Amino acid sequence: MTEETPEILVVDDDAVNASLMAELCEGFGYRTRVVGGGAEALEAVTERRPDLILLDLAMPQVDGFEVLQRLKSDERSADIPVVIVTAMSDLDAKVRGIELGADDFLTKPFKLFDLQARIRAALQVRMVQHRLQRAQAALLAQGGTDPLTGAGVFAHLHAHLDYEVTRSRRYGRPLSLLVVAIHDYDGLRETLGREGLEQLLPRIADGIRNAIRGIDQIFRTNEEEFVVLLPETDAEGATVVAGRIAASIPALEEAAVRPQVSVGVATFPHPEIRSGEQLLRAASDARHLAQHEGPGAIARHG
Repeated sequence: MTEETPEILVVDDDAVNASLMAELCEGFGYRTRVVGGGAEALEAVTERRPDLILLDLAMPQVDGFEVLQRLKSDERSADIPVVIVTAMSDLDAKVRGIELGADDFLTKPFKLFDLQARIRAALQVRMVQHRLQRAQAALLAQGGTDPLTGAGVFAHLHAHLDYEVTRSRRYGRPLSLLVVAIHDYDGLRETLGREGLEQLLPRIADGIRNAIRGIDQIFRTNEEEFVVLLPETDAEGATVVAGRIAASIPALEEAAVRPQVSVGVATFPHPEIRSGEQLLRAASDARHLAQHEGPGAIARHG
């Protein structure tokens, strides 16, 4: 194993259990450190950040819930994935752990495959997060937003899509994507000219922003099209948002023009969609159907 091999911090006050989990993790190909209590775990994280923490809950003095709360409230450790491994099997303990920010929950005794699968999945999500952070930093250095509308650019969209699809698949949470197309863009360009369009497009982007939540994201993918990423949103909820967007586009009063849009909707998970690229293609196909139906139309994939 090398320094690049992920390191797992095993936190358990039972020395036998801790030693067994460390041996299993090393057998999977990971480096490990073992500590026997909550206070020692917090010190170990401060000394050297692990790539993942396997955390027991029932420990004396500083229990796993307090460790988790303190880790997630500190920006230096908040993004470290934590898998709870405990003999506490009641639902309240699981819900509390997830609410405090745990990535997964494994009940002792566990199967070898289950431990390996949860470690692998949690590390995969973290890897995608790192990739997204690097992509965001690079995009910001190059100018990661559309200068006219302030929306993210196409490359920015792909970085976020990869992360959100991985997160949706990992946690079984819905993810929706909208493709919002300006109806009769060529006609608007002919009517308004370049200067008029430059006044109109930021207003359309602002109208979309006013119709979505703070966690949603807007991207401009070409001159007549926006994409809206909606985490934690199922197909029904996405259709409602699409309707709000269609109704929110402001008029350009000085030119007596009220633009309209058509919206395509696609949602993950879906049996025909396995990647961010396929989700985007599905929403784009639905957008073309909506355009055929006319201005203000909303079409849903599947």
